[in-house]
Amino acid sequence: MHTVFDGKILTKEYRYINGIQHMWGKGFIGFQKTLVSDAYESIFINGKYQIKDMFKGLFWSVKTYDPLNDNALISSTYGSLNPNSVFTKSTITNQRFDKGSNRYLILATLEQNIDYLQGITINKSYQYDDIGDLTLQQVNTDYNSQASNTQKFFYTPENFNGDHYFLENIVELKTFQLRMQPHIQLKVSRTITAMVLYYKVVNMVIIHCQS
Repeated sequence: MHTVFDGKILTKEYRYINGIQHMWGKGFIGFQKTLVSDAYESIFINGKYQIKDMFKGLFWSVKTYDPLNDNALISSTYGSLNPNSVFTKSTITNQRFDKGSNRYLILATLEQNIDYLQGITINKSYQYDDIGDLTLQQVNTDYNSQASNTQKFFYTPENFNGDHYFLENIVELKTFQLRMQPHIQLKVSRTITAMVLYYKVVNMVIIHCQS
């Protein structure tokens, strides 16, 4: 994509790999991999756009999806197109939750974020109410083994007001923090009572139907 701005041509590239067609009725569900470059200045020569400064680094955001799991996101990187030479990398583990009657939902259960420049690794795990409506119950975060954070979510019961049916709504968020220092463990606990800033169906999830 080329944009003329303030007398300059700014270019951003988009690339797509392996279009995915769902064979059980959902049709086209995206691509297995997408690549998006940072914006860079280009010039128009002989009917073609070219990078103005060939010696300036060009970095890419690359996302990879799982075609066997409704094309859910499984990894993303930023930096070089070489996966072994990137600045940051995120890896996601997804799980399919079956709710019966051909209903299911695919949710992230584990996530790892690595910043190779800073030497930092952040790990997250997500817990859901797999007996009920799959609402998010708890998020555990580990910050490079130097600190940890646990968030617990509390909801109002689902209800029906005579006209509309509402799923659970977040009313309280409790956060527990643990910071690790040499010979010292500092535990911080706090409770956040959430103002109801969400529309009452904010936690409604779309259960995909498989034919």
